[in-house]
Amino acid sequence: MSLTPLYTTAQIRRRVEELAMALDERFGKHSTPHLIGVLKGGFVFLADLMRAMSRPTTVDFVRVESYNSATTSSGTPQLIESPSMNLRNRDVVIVEDIVDTGLTLETVRQHLLTKQPRSLSTVALLDKQVRRQIDVPLDLVGFRVGDEFIVGYGLDINEMHRELSYLTVVAR
Repeated sequence: MSLTPLYTTAQIRRRVEELAMALDERFGKHSTPHLIGVLKGGFVFLADLMRAMSRPTTVDFVRVESYNSATTSSGTPQLIESPSMNLRNRDVVIVEDIVDTGLTLETVRQHLLTKQPRSLSTVALLDKQVRRQIDVPLDLVGFRVGDEFIVGYGLDINEMHRELSYLTVVAR
């Protein structure tokens, strides 16, 4: 397997700081945004984003299966784990590592909307529009990417390469 660097650690850090500032500005001064990370790939991004924000936040997670051990989506995302905290009248932000087909994000959005949040926003580290099957709202995006398979910074291939502090393309 060949890996080709895409975004450096420094580039990612700068972009995460910009996204954190944008999120800080998005909410009133008395709001404590509730960040919901999409496991497993989004955990590194969520941690860095939360630390870069200048306001208190709360954190929760959802777990969705759509890839299994493949490199392409199965097309039928299944919500495996739901947030444990009450979301009613909260400012909720979905923190997603990569939006590909849009199916996973839409599954999460629809589930969270049933919890009656005051607001529901989405921030994605990577947006792979070329593979989009359904239109999903993305409020903030770190980087737009092409149709490459990307690992590192929490993203994996068969549970490998999550530990990389940068993003890299896997040669197919």
